[in-house]
Amino acid sequence: MSDSRLEVLLRGVAAEDSQPVYLFVGDLVAIEPQAARLAQALAEQIGCRASIERRPPRLDAVFADLRTGSLFDPGKVVTAVDTAVLADVRQAADLIDQAAEQASAGDADGPLDGPRREAASRLVQALRLFGVDPAAGEASRALDELPTWALQGGSGYRRTKPRGRGKKQVATVREEL
Repeated sequence: MSDSRLEVLLRGVAAEDSQPVYLFVGDLVAIEPQAARLAQALAEQIGCRASIERRPPRLDAVFADLRTGSLFDPGKVVTAVDTAVLADVRQAADLIDQAAEQASAGDADGPLDGPRREAASRLVQALRLFGVDPAAGEASRALDELPTWALQGGSGYRRTKPRGRGKKQVATVREEL
């Protein structure tokens, strides 16, 4: 989003012409500060604090929290950052690449912490994009439901290897995940 578009939105908030939902799409590094500025302006207008939810796998809990209102504040402003809820299946390969990069860190039988927790989060997001419930059965079955093209590599991976991962590499990634 351009700075001029953000300024238009901020002027609208100052004039008490705001919307219940705003969607920011783009590079996370550029978009998140803009979303935070808008959230802060909305919170100041309402007289509450802005909160942030990072990488929520679903928005149900965020919406439920917003519906409950607040006991001490006149309203709520929540920014959901980097959620795959609004992503499309084309982004699944990128999510899987991110998961694969981090999956090998740490003890495979140990607790999910640090990079491995991040890898699991990305993998769950990718599975949900394809309508696969990772909690419904064995993890290996869920991975088998992913299309091969999603495991062959996303846009970042294909910059260096345009043909993507081969069959053996796909099998290795599937096993690591």
